[in-house]
Amino acid sequence: MLIKIKKWSRVDNSGLSMAFWNKEKFLLNNKKIKQMIKYSKSKGQNSRICLHENKNSKTQVMVNLLLKKNNTNDFTSHFQTTEYYLNIYGQLKIEYYLNKKIKKIILKKNGIFVMPKKMLHRIVSESNYCVFLEIREGRFLKNDTLTSKIL
Repeated sequence: MLIKIKKWSRVDNSGLSMAFWNKEKFLLNNKKIKQMIKYSKSKGQNSRICLHENKNSKTQVMVNLLLKKNNTNDFTSHFQTTEYYLNIYGQLKIEYYLNKKIKKIILKKNGIFVMPKKMLHRIVSESNYCVFLEIREGRFLKNDTLTSKIL
């Protein structure tokens, strides 16, 4: 399966999840997403297809795959980054900390959610796995993210 994926992407394991950098910048089809799902499930790893040029791109666009078994209790917050989520497959649970309470929302297919910068949040899969589009403003900066355990 990895050989098929390498035909259209460059594989990068340096981040928190396996990344496939799409070589065909203007096309991402269902076949590629299905290949990512199959490979990621076989490896038991979350993954993403990056549609932006590189980690320094002003806008980061990724199709993410979250496996339910890899859900985390960690909440994160981004000091300078607003994030946008569009659910493609499965059920995506978004938990965020607001007014000293944890709020929860379930995004089903085609559901959209905007996560304001500086808001503590956690993204988890309610189904066995989920696939969603994530768009982030600004380039990737490690020092832009705060990780916290609320529970």
